[in-house]
Amino acid sequence: MPCLIETPSLSQPLPSLVAFVKRQIRNAEAYAGPERRAELRRSIVMPVIAQPIDEEFRAIGGPLAMVTRDISPKGIGLVQEERLIYDRLAIRLAFSEEVAVLVGEVRWRKPVGPFYSCGCEVIAKLENMPE
Repeated sequence: MPCLIETPSLSQPLPSLVAFVKRQIRNAEAYAGPERRAELRRSIVMPVIAQPIDEEFRAIGGPLAMVTRDISPKGIGLVQEERLIYDRLAIRLAFSEEVAVLVGEVRWRKPVGPFYSCGCEVIAKLENMPE
């Protein structure tokens, strides 16, 4: 029996991925213990493009459509369709008319439901996406 697979557009993640992250945030239970983080994380669902890069910030793989889960001044949580094999990403965020390109060092990875999640430490800001 054939399996139908949705193919993501280069610029947008699958609608099912966006809906999954929205449900995860909506259904998350509030943390009741003492705060261990120095900076506040904000839950935000935003489609982004991530470009795998090397230590010199050169592209080493094709662009990946991902969705943000949360953002802080020094970190970003992402959810993607495929298991992530890269250790560093250039992440293009678009807020209305503003565009920012952050470099994220992947600190952890884990499966989450039918998708995959990772946490990145923001280590730099770039003017443009790497080529």
